[in-house]
Amino acid sequence: MAELGQLLLGIVLAWAGGELFVRGSVRLAYAWGIAPAIVGLTIAAFATSSPEAAVSAIAAAEGRPTVALGAALGSNIVNLGLILALPLLILGGRESSSRHAHGYLMALISPAIFAAVAYDGELGQVDAAILFAVFAAWVVITAITARGSRSGGPQERPGAAAAVFGLIVGLAVLVAAAHFIVTGATTIAENFAVPPFLIGATIVALGTSVPEIATVIIATVRGHQDVGVSALWGSNVFNTLFVIPIAAAIHPMADIWAMSLPALIVGFFVVLITWPYGAARLGRGRAILLLAAYGAYVWSAAEGFL
Repeated sequence: MAELGQLLLGIVLAWAGGELFVRGSVRLAYAWGIAPAIVGLTIAAFATSSPEAAVSAIAAAEGRPTVALGAALGSNIVNLGLILALPLLILGGRESSSRHAHGYLMALISPAIFAAVAYDGELGQVDAAILFAVFAAWVVITAITARGSRSGGPQERPGAAAAVFGLIVGLAVLVAAAHFIVTGATTIAENFAVPPFLIGATIVALGTSVPEIATVIIATVRGHQDVGVSALWGSNVFNTLFVIPIAAAIHPMADIWAMSLPALIVGFFVVLITWPYGAARLGRGRAILLLAAYGAYVWSAAEGFL
């Protein structure tokens, strides 16, 4: 019963934290006079992915950089193949927009950039510097784009300080929610003799991604789907061009090409499915494709694990 209580508490906290986080993101966009999707693509994406950055740095410092590599590339697939797909499947979507498609394009090409750098099977400090440079250039371009962006928000703009406070509190609540969900759900699954890999690929993957999934669901419910989708695109860029280089800079990686290629291919495919151009609807049809891609990834990983 204690495990069930932890799980339910985590779900309640996830909803509350997601509400605060999305409201803070939208209010910050209005305070700065830019489109909410820009905040989602940058600040929201980086904030929700900061736990992955910390975990990767710790893993590399402990001499396990490939753990960070697998976690980052796997998170990219979970972001779109599961976290975006579930809200779309349950809540539906709306017409996609190419207004902030540079975030989509960067999420699409970042696996190719990583593949070009890691093709020789090694990822060292020079490679990390190249990826960092690409990431920095993208941030600068996004900032320049934001300067010319207009949010279309209210004439009376809220204060940026209050918006940032809401973001921080919301993220803190989301992190607490993730802890309770992972602890409670994992214990329940173990009691039913669920295999450890399956627990990791589903419950733990969802639990550690609570900030992202809560952001997407709340944003969709509140009519700010662009914030949620942009945050996931930005998170994928952040994972590939910032989180992985952190690990490589601390501890160089070797013999990574074979282990990276399947995740890079699936990661590219799930981004491709979220194509934002034209009048195509980002709804349940694409959700099914995303879930199928995620299921194929989990199945192939399980086969390799066994």
